[in-house]
Amino acid sequence: MKTKKPAPPAPNIAFIGARDKKDPLRVISNGDSPAIRLPKNQSKPFYHPQAKTICRLFGWLYKPVVGK
Repeated sequence: MKTKKPAPPAPNIAFIGARDKKDPLRVISNGDSPAIRLPKNQSKPFYHPQAKTICRLFGWLYKPVVGK
């Protein structure tokens, strides 16, 4: 009997920096807390458990995605 994989979480963050000719960030680190790793391909909205923190720190590059 096959078990179903849980559905992937809905995207909650999107990269918007392309308008400013900025490249997406790959790693966010401030030295005090563990590094936040981001996916290589950010051309589509994606899920990240620390999306609120990323949007707060880099609001000009990332925006939250509101669910339907």
